[in-house]
Amino acid sequence: MNKRKNLILDLDGTLINSEIGVKKSLIKAFHKANKKLLISESEIFIGPPLTDMIKMCNKSLDHNEINEIKQYFKDSYDGDGCLQFDLYPKIDELLINIFRNDIKIFLGTNKRQLPTIKIKKYLNWEKYFEKIYCIDSYPLNKSEKQEMLLLLLTQERIQASKSLYIGDKYADYIAANKNNISFIGAGWDKTDFTKYDQNKFKIINSITNNSIDEIINTIVEL
Repeated sequence: MNKRKNLILDLDGTLINSEIGVKKSLIKAFHKANKKLLISESEIFIGPPLTDMIKMCNKSLDHNEINEIKQYFKDSYDGDGCLQFDLYPKIDELLINIFRNDIKIFLGTNKRQLPTIKIKKYLNWEKYFEKIYCIDSYPLNKSEKQEMLLLLLTQERIQASKSLYIGDKYADYIAANKNNISFIGAGWDKTDFTKYDQNKFKIINSITNNSIDEIINTIVEL
């Protein structure tokens, strides 16, 4: 079992804001499939797996209609749509400092592998990440982050007790907690943490020099 300390990072809402590209591609996909979005653009929730996101936009869609929209979305988003995003301030600085402290960094995201790899390459992040785990990287019994994190721990032979996960959704906390992984909430953009008991984990509201040190110290002390 590898005894080095580990940081596992979510992508959307934690490292990048992909709202612009996702929404444009999703609206285009619904239009191309001649299906209606039953919620407003502002209500589109970024972060869940693609199938869940489509269902949130129109709960009356059947299996075939969802698959059609998924394909149209992939055609758009996997082209140039995935590169339409904003990088949160000081994220590069966070990665550089974590990397310099000999902490292994993994990516664990609900985003699919193809656009994730394109984004990582576009940002020149190849050297920082040991490996990326996406919702479609490996066959999962359920498309859930909890199972993905368990697979990551098992495949990489790393200890949960020596690992920290940072994500922007309460579901990220649940997935980490179910795997006995420490968790910090990324509170620097839209989150759903306020709906739940926030005393269960630490929330960092902005990336600063001090919060970078806080994250590193949390990992080192595991």
